[in-house]
Amino acid sequence: MAAVYSPSAYGTPALAWAALNTDRVFACPTLASDRQQLARHTATYAYEFADRQSPGLGYPQSPQLPLGAAHATDLPYLFDLGGRPASFTAAQNRLAAHMIDYWTAFARTGAPDHRNLPHWPQVPARATTPYVQRLDTGPGGIHRVDDAAEHHCRLWPQG
Repeated sequence: MAAVYSPSAYGTPALAWAALNTDRVFACPTLASDRQQLARHTATYAYEFADRQSPGLGYPQSPQLPLGAAHATDLPYLFDLGGRPASFTAAQNRLAAHMIDYWTAFARTGAPDHRNLPHWPQVPARATTPYVQRLDTGPGGIHRVDDAAEHHCRLWPQG
C-alpha cells in the first residue's frame, strides 16, 4: 500500500490518503458492481468524470485537499442546478456539450455512442479489460480507460 499510495507519488500525505479512499470506497466497488451485477444482465456503460478543475457544487474548498473531480461534480455539466448555469471555461463548455450528446444518444438508442465523439465501450461482465469512458477537459480528453488498473483495484478485492 505504501508503495502504491506514497505521498511522493501524490504530492502530499492527504492527497495519497484521498486517492486510497477514492479507490477503496468508490471506484473499485462501483466497477465491481457494474461488472458483477449489471453487465451480466444488460448492456452497461460506465464513466469516470475526471475534470479536476470542475466548479463543483458549492462544497467548501481547501488548498491542502482540493476536491478535484469529486462525487456529483459532473451534474452541472448536464443540468442547470438551482436555476443557475455553471460558470465554465471554454473546454468545460465543450465537455458539457459532449456529455449532453452522449446522454441524449443513450436516451434515444440505449447506447451512448455519438457519431462525432469517441466510441464509448460497454463494461464487460467477464475477464476482459474493464474499460470505462473517461470524461475530462485535460490531457486525453474523452477516452476509454482501464479503471481497474487506474484505481489499483487488484488491491481491493470485490468478490
